[in-house]
Parts: sequence; C-alpha cells; structure tokens
Amino acid sequence: MITIHQRGGLQVNDDTAAPIELMAPLAAAGYARVELLLNSRAAHLSDYAPRSYVDKMKSLGLKVWGVVWADSFAEPEACYDYVLAERDRLQVSGFVINAEDGTEARDLAGEKWSRRFVSAYRTYAQTSKLALCLNTYIGCGGIDLRAWQDRGARLIVQTHHEGSTFEWSVEAYRSWAKQYGWTKPSMMKPQFGVYKGADGQFPDRSAQIASAKAAGTVGFSAYYAEGAFSENVLVPLLRAAQDAGVAF
Repeated sequence: MITIHQRGGLQVNDDTAAPIELMAPLAAAGYARVELLLNSRAAHLSDYAPRSYVDKMKSLGLKVWGVVWADSFAEPEACYDYVLAERDRLQVSGFVINAEDGTEARDLAGEKWSRRFVSAYRTYAQTSKLALCLNTYIGCGGIDLRAWQDRGARLIVQTHHEGSTFEWSVEAYRSWAKQYGWTKPSMMKPQFGVYKGADGQFPDRSAQIASAKAAGTVGFSAYYAEGAFSENVLVPLLRAAQDAGVAF
C-alpha cells in the first residue's frame, strides 16, 4: 500500500505565493499533500491562513498539513496551544514543526522543549499526525530527536540549495540523525528546495534526487522559492523523482 508520505508534497507560504489556480495542475500531476505555513517570521508573509484556501486545496484531493515555526514561541506549551487552535480552525490532517536553532538551544540548555511539546501533542488524539522539519546546514545537533521519534513523528530534512553554500546529502543527514537518537530511517524523508545563488542562478536540482536515491528514501516534500514555484518546474521534479524510484 502506498502511503501519503511516499508521494510528493509541497510546502507553500500562503495563498498568494501558491494560488489555487497553480495548485490545481500540480494536484492533477500527482502531488498528494500540501504543507501550509501558518505563522511566519518574515514580514511579507501572511500570519493567517484562510480556511477557504484550505478547503479549496482539499477539494483538489490534496491532504493539508500546517507548518509552524517553533522558534516563534517561548514555551512549548504555548506552541502546542497554537497548534491545537489551528487544528480546530482549519481541520488540517497534521502538523510540521519547523524547529531549528532556537529549539536546539533550549534542548541543550536543559529546558526539554522538544520532550515537553511532543508529550503535550500526543496527549490528545485529535492531533495525531506530526513531523519535525530541520535545516541541513544548521545541523540542529542539540535537538532531542529521540523524543520526537518516540512520539511517532516523521523527520523531514531540508536540502535547500543556495548556490555555493554547502549542503548535506540525505544519506549524510541520516547518519547524523542516528548519532542523535533517530533510529528509524524509514520515517525520514527529504524536503527538496532551492534558493538562487549569488549570481541569480538555480543550482542543478537533479543532485537532490540522486542524494535521496543513494539514501534509499521514498517520498519528498518540496519548497521552491524565488520564482521556482511553478508548474513547469514542479511537475518535472515529480516525474524525475518517480522515475528514480524516490517517490510514487
């Protein structure tokens, strides 16, 4: 049986960056899931996802998850309260928690931010599906990965290319995660993505697919910024991933 996690997914900022007119052909092409940003640290992005946008994506057959920046909350309980409220308002299927340097620092300081959050999250059945999203070039070595894994979360590793910036391969990230307590590689998948390089160029995205193939992952999320979020970029990405056997 093919699960939603073994197919292609799209992380989007809001309904202006990814209007429903663009989402329709992507859903028809075979993308199965949308991860919608709900709160943002960037002033140009909306902090309020309209329910009508979520409902329209669902009408296309897409599963919708919410993406939450954990660093925006001082305490994990406040983050959980926000997640629960957005779950009730939007009726999304699950949540991706983007936890980078701030969460790492809190776990390293002994605050047990991760463990406190996932313990609250798993207390209630209505918030059942969960993923942790980490940034490859930060590393996030102090985050309590075992706490997330023990609560059944999936691990999404960002492979965002930024020109000459060094990026970890998916295989290297899997080895790193194992050192910090993540022992279920089948619960890990890459998030393909791209930012422009110093000269405005888009790096070769085939390297990301090759990295996933070497790691043996199946399924991906995609976050394509700066004009790359378009049908003529994302449909070929899905087809190339399917041809390589790293997505259905």
